[in-house]
Amino acid sequence: YYDDMDLVCTNSYICFHFKLLLMNILHITDFHYSQKSIQASSTVVNAIIAAIKRENITIDLIIFSGDLVNDGSQYESFNDASNTLFTPLCRDLSVDRRNVIFCPGNHDIDRTMIHSAAKSFFDSNIVDVDSLNSFYTNKSDSMFLDSLKPLKNYKHFLSTYHTTGNDDVIEDLYSIHYRTVDNNTIAIACLNTSWVSALDREGRNDKGNLLVPPKVLSEIVGHLKQVSNIHKKVIVLHHPLYFLKEYNFYELENQLYNEFDVMFTGHVHKILSTSRHSGVSGIFEHVSKASLSLGESQGCSIISLDQIEENTIRVREVSFISDVSECHISPEVVHTIPCGEEKIKAIQFRKKIADKISIEKENANKLL
Repeated sequence: YYDDMDLVCTNSYICFHFKLLLMNILHITDFHYSQKSIQASSTVVNAIIAAIKRENITIDLIIFSGDLVNDGSQYESFNDASNTLFTPLCRDLSVDRRNVIFCPGNHDIDRTMIHSAAKSFFDSNIVDVDSLNSFYTNKSDSMFLDSLKPLKNYKHFLSTYHTTGNDDVIEDLYSIHYRTVDNNTIAIACLNTSWVSALDREGRNDKGNLLVPPKVLSEIVGHLKQVSNIHKKVIVLHHPLYFLKEYNFYELENQLYNEFDVMFTGHVHKILSTSRHSGVSGIFEHVSKASLSLGESQGCSIISLDQIEENTIRVREVSFISDVSECHISPEVVHTIPCGEEKIKAIQFRKKIADKISIEKENANKLL
C-alpha cells in the first residue's frame, strides 16, 4: 500500500515511514459566484480548508463540475470566482493550480447570447444521433457557430487558466487534461453538457432535453488512445446523464461506461455515489453531496482512489455547519467498482506484493 519510503535516524534506532498509495480528489460543484455572495462563500471555502488541514489530508487534484458563476454574461466574474475559490484552495492546501480541473455548467453560459431561433431549430432538425453528429461535424454552419457564442466567456477563462499544450487539449465542447500524480498519468476529460442548456433563457426545460454529440466523445477517446500508460481515465460533466435526450443518453452511456473509470457530475445538489458494471469493467459515478450555493446544504467531497486495489474507492463528505461556520468530514464509505476476472486477479496480485513489501519493511524496522 506504499508509494515511498523515508529513512529516519534517531540516537537509538532507524525507522521507516511509509505513505499510503491513495490519490485524493477534492470534488466541488455549483459555486454560483456573485458579488452578493462573496463574503458568505469565502466563509464556506475557509471552513473547508480548515477541516481538510485539521484532518491532515493531502489533496492531489481539485475537480470542479460546473456552475462556477451564477451568471456567465461577464468574463470578469470567472476571474473573481476563481480568486474566491480556486486561489485559496490551492494556496492553503498546497495544490498546484494546474491540478484544478473544471467543466462548464448551465449558469456559466451567457444566456443573453442564446439565438432566439435556437430552440425551434434544435427541436425540428436535431432528432437523432445521426443528425446530431452531422450538425456538430459541420462547424461552418451559422447555427452551430451561434450555438457556441453563449460559451465565449467561459472558454476564454478556461483557455487563460489552462493554456493549450501537450497536457491540455481545449476544443469547442470538451477539454482534456493530463496530469501526473505519484508517477501515474491521469487523464481527465471535461464534457460540455451545457452546450444547448437554457434555450428557453430560464433552463426550466433542460431535463431530458440536453445534447452532447457522440462524435465529441469519440474524439476524446481518440485523444486518449494516443497516450500510453494512462493509469486512470476520469470524465467530468455538469449534468447527470439523464438530463440528455433519450436517444442521446443511451448512446453516450455505453461509451462512457466502457471508456472511463470515474465520472464526476453536479447540478442536482444532492449526494449520489454509485458503481456500475459495464460488461468486463465498471465505472464509479459521484455527484457531490452539497453545492457551495447559498441557501442550501453546503460542502463538497473527498474521493480517494486506491492505486493498489484499483477497484476500491473511498468517499468522505465535507459538510458545512452554518451555526458554527465550520465543516465536518464524515467517516469514509468504501465503494468497489465491478471489474472482470482478469483485472481482479491483477489487483489481487499487486495487493499481495504490496502486503509482502509492508511486512518486510516492518521486519526491517524491528531488526534496526
